[in-house]
Amino acid sequence: MAIDSLRLRKTLAFLLRHRPDVGHLQADADGWYELQAVARSVGRLAHLQLGVEELERCARGDPKGGFEIAEGRIRAAHGASPKHRPRVPVPDILYLPTTLAQLEGARGCDLLPLAGRRAHKLFVHEQEAWFTAHRRPEGVPTVLHVEAVRAARAGVTFRRQAAGLFTTVELPTHFILDLRKGFGIQASAGGFLVRHARSGVQVGLVRVRRRSGVTWEVAKGKVEVGESPAQTAVRELQEEMGIGTPLAVVGTLGVSHYGFSTPAGEPRLKVLHLFILEPRGDLDPFDPARPEGIEQVAFFDADAAVRVVSHGSLRGPVRMLRRWITAREQALASRPEAPAAGGSRDECPVPVARLDDAAPGHAATAGDEE
Repeated sequence: MAIDSLRLRKTLAFLLRHRPDVGHLQADADGWYELQAVARSVGRLAHLQLGVEELERCARGDPKGGFEIAEGRIRAAHGASPKHRPRVPVPDILYLPTTLAQLEGARGCDLLPLAGRRAHKLFVHEQEAWFTAHRRPEGVPTVLHVEAVRAARAGVTFRRQAAGLFTTVELPTHFILDLRKGFGIQASAGGFLVRHARSGVQVGLVRVRRRSGVTWEVAKGKVEVGESPAQTAVRELQEEMGIGTPLAVVGTLGVSHYGFSTPAGEPRLKVLHLFILEPRGDLDPFDPARPEGIEQVAFFDADAAVRVVSHGSLRGPVRMLRRWITAREQALASRPEAPAAGGSRDECPVPVARLDDAAPGHAATAGDEE
């Protein structure tokens, strides 16, 4: 069967620029999609068997140059559509104050009812959403979790009204985690391992292979019963990096929130506590937890770590970590005789990774989380 290139390009443009949710596609922070996943989605919509090479050849042949392709990924060309990415920067999760009665009334609706209001008000900080919900007199207050980035990529328009406040007139219920079947909250913890070397403070990351591709991340995992988030972070780094070296929490990077789907397709809100950890003593040789998809452990300088970490939930924390490292290096420079934490500066049990050795990072997609 001959492939209609024009038809394929139109289907591809529809998915990447307007409705990636129709194809169950998830972009990374820079709007890139995995070619293999896109080929499956386009083929399903076009009712044909479509290979990656055929899709790539079709996209490259677009006379308008509407697509960019690099290293097994594809995205709509910059400026091709204002709906391709959020019109204003929004966090992964926004919090919507409402009531239990309004929540029940929204079940089965495609759009969340406005309930007599001009627009939905969504907050960056959960406590502010709860405060607003408690001020409403019409029922039992509650707060909903909205996947704002995914909604914005699908064309939902958010307007920034003030610091920490956004509004939208139309909010599809598909992007409200609480309204999806099987919703739950998962508390996790992890962190960045830092060490001191001749060149300065370095950041240890894990290279993880998922169904969506390979990405550089922090070691992390679920908080077990009886554990504090800090204890979980220590345990997860030791288990996923494969070391027995004692680790100490020396800083905190706050809590990140984002949505994901389990392998069974159930929606989850990830509540991720992030820490800075240092080794107490010489680092053991690393033996990554390969059954969990951990392929490699490598160290990066602070600037390189900011560039290779791409998951939206980690971009803010890794920049905070860079500021922490800058302050730590300045403090060490003012005390040259002070011993370096985590072993001498001459130690280098794992080589520092170069950026050109690092595979491009991709945001986690549905089913990619533990």
